[in-house]
Amino acid sequence: MLAAPNISNNSIIEAQELTSPAVLGGYVNLKGAGDQGQTSVDGDPSDFYSVALSAGEVVRLALPDDATARMRLFLYDETGTLVEESPDAAPSVALSVATAGRHYVEVRALSGAGSYRLMIGTPAALMTPAGFNPAAEFVPGEVLVRLKTAAAQQPGARSMSAFARDYGMQMLARPSGEWMRLRIADMPTTLDRLNIPTKSPGARGQGTGARANDPRQDTWRVVQGLRQQPDVAHAQPNFIRRPLFVPNDPLFPFQWHHELINLPQAWDLTTGHESVIVAVIDTGVLPGHPDLQGKLVSGYDFISDPVNAADGDGIDDDPTDPGDDPGASSFHGTHVAGIVAAAFDNGIGVAGAGGHTRIMPVRVLGRDGGTDADIARAVRWAAGLDTPNGDGTELPGASPRADIINMSLGGEGVLDQDVDVLALAVAAARDAGVIVIAAAGNNASSVPLYPAAYASVVAVGAVDAAGRRAAYSNFGFFIDVAAPGGVLNADLQPDGYADGVLSTLGSDAGGGVDYSYSYYQGTSMAAPHVAGVAALMKAARIGLTPDLTPDQFEAYLANHMITADLGSLDRDDFYGHGLIDAHRAVVAALDSPPPAVATVMPAALRLDAFEETARLDLRQAGSGTLTLTGVFVSGGAEWLMVVRTQGPGDFGQYTLSVDRTALPGGVHTGFISFVFSDQTLTVPVTIDVLPHAGASASTQYVTLLDENFLTVGQVAVAPSGGVYHFSFSDVPPGSYYLLSGSDLDDDFQLLDQGEAVGTYPTPASLISFTVSSDRTGLDFVTGFQQWPFFLPGESVAAAAVKR
Repeated sequence: MLAAPNISNNSIIEAQELTSPAVLGGYVNLKGAGDQGQTSVDGDPSDFYSVALSAGEVVRLALPDDATARMRLFLYDETGTLVEESPDAAPSVALSVATAGRHYVEVRALSGAGSYRLMIGTPAALMTPAGFNPAAEFVPGEVLVRLKTAAAQQPGARSMSAFARDYGMQMLARPSGEWMRLRIADMPTTLDRLNIPTKSPGARGQGTGARANDPRQDTWRVVQGLRQQPDVAHAQPNFIRRPLFVPNDPLFPFQWHHELINLPQAWDLTTGHESVIVAVIDTGVLPGHPDLQGKLVSGYDFISDPVNAADGDGIDDDPTDPGDDPGASSFHGTHVAGIVAAAFDNGIGVAGAGGHTRIMPVRVLGRDGGTDADIARAVRWAAGLDTPNGDGTELPGASPRADIINMSLGGEGVLDQDVDVLALAVAAARDAGVIVIAAAGNNASSVPLYPAAYASVVAVGAVDAAGRRAAYSNFGFFIDVAAPGGVLNADLQPDGYADGVLSTLGSDAGGGVDYSYSYYQGTSMAAPHVAGVAALMKAARIGLTPDLTPDQFEAYLANHMITADLGSLDRDDFYGHGLIDAHRAVVAALDSPPPAVATVMPAALRLDAFEETARLDLRQAGSGTLTLTGVFVSGGAEWLMVVRTQGPGDFGQYTLSVDRTALPGGVHTGFISFVFSDQTLTVPVTIDVLPHAGASASTQYVTLLDENFLTVGQVAVAPSGGVYHFSFSDVPPGSYYLLSGSDLDDDFQLLDQGEAVGTYPTPASLISFTVSSDRTGLDFVTGFQQWPFFLPGESVAAAAVKR
């Protein structure tokens, strides 16, 4: 099949018209670069777009993970005058619009050739819809399952052990409480018993033979199947979380980050107290480090897989970090622990933010990260709650429990923020009175990372030595507060050393472990600063009532009593409620409890074209009583409805629903306002409606695959009114799959990173359908994913070709 002709947008005069918000993909190349195709001979170095933008909107350029081309972003005003030029996208870069009006956007290749993703709009409008990210890491062949309670089950319901046996799975953790961890012993048997075809959706390809099944794809299909069973309340993969940092090894004992958040002034009021305990749930700790002597309480190792643990066994009471990469180990937990509470005023090394606070080391991250099953168990234990021991017995919770939990770890995997295993554990810890703090992530993205994005967690973004948002720091509705995370490629002091965060560390480069100090950067480093400040606040309230609770800490934040404002005057998606200020925090803690304040989570919502409902949680924190005077929908959003569905009084869970019936295709935004006597909370709600009359995902190559994932037919179609019309004739009876993709780089390969992708029936799943007579209504969506680059599977990309 011949490639479709390209439409030129190589100059401002030929600029392609866009409306904001927009997400699109493109391809640029220098002459002679890239795969053989229409543009490789003469080159296509620039793409121009014309769009009306408001002040504060953002233009973001993102490259695939494996990009080799150099690209930059250029922003011009309506006269064609250059307003701003970005640095190289590596892998992303963004420009902010200062003045409203018509703008021209140029994506320019400086070397090589490659695809790109361009995202235009406000941070809220560009927010990635919640839901499962197929690129999220999880343990192949393992699932976490919670059965419905006995009251909700039908008579004769199966026991947990019978449930596992019936589906050909092995129970790895004997059931205790609400969930069980299962291993799929024989994938074909489990798929068969769930009535799922044994061919993996990732096994597509042309040729005479079927490709090998993809364990990740099959595990996800098992999860989908389990979620359809009548006695299953919840099923999910066993997601993997990883440390969130970018390490380096410069050494210099100068902690600029303490000065930035006014810790010396706070220490004039309190230097912390040894009765306050911060659990560092991480890679474990080096207990022999001289700057951690006398600072540790008993901890635990919850890594259940001996191979991942790399210490010769599974779960045990020794949280010592054996290293995660022999000869080049990160000793990430030791660095985090030192930020929280390295020995204070002892004449050596560094000082921890929490002064005389003590550390509870809890190990969950090994050589290959950590799983939700292990992390959830660790969270419960640190909070003083009994937890399954993995052998059918209960492990008593830590005594004394932690006052604060720090998790400088995270991952994108989430199915349901209310009932996922880790979400339940975090909520239980908060209910037990523990303040839970987590790093927001280092992807420079609005994609939520968990556990930070759970409503029960304080999510911490990072700033540099000048108090500006670090370029790597995640942003979005879930950010609560900012703290120093450091930047290793700058010296803003200037003091001749990189502006990373300095803390305790170790090195196993020589075989043994040498104790040291070094700089790291990341939100992993920002979160423990907040944990240390929270520990000082706890110490300041010793002997006072009430004690510092998670609700009060949230109220202090929402009332801007413990932060220095950054960004907008109120909360924003880059700094949350501002930069943590240790002095203001301790002063506030020594004073009366914070006044009552209302908070809502999430602070913004984005629903894709298939989502019809979403949830908001309205909370009251602080002392006093708030009365809700009304809930209003504005912005002309007659399509938006909201009702309270759960909770005490005016607070609790609100469910919103949307009616797209009368809406034209495109992106629509409305607002929900919760109005109190002296406070109003407004939540923007953005929805997608298909089709958009002007929408285009380039020429689409719609491909029909048989049950063996061999190509039966392929058609190239262009959009008409935002819709691609396709048909196949003379199709024999049988089972088939549908997929579609663009080919911007003309390499005759579909599903490359940066290309538009679509699968029937939804973007997250490829499910077969049966043809016995004429079929209509096989509608599905194709388009460019926002972030990160989505790839259905290596075997898919290797097999899907344009003919």
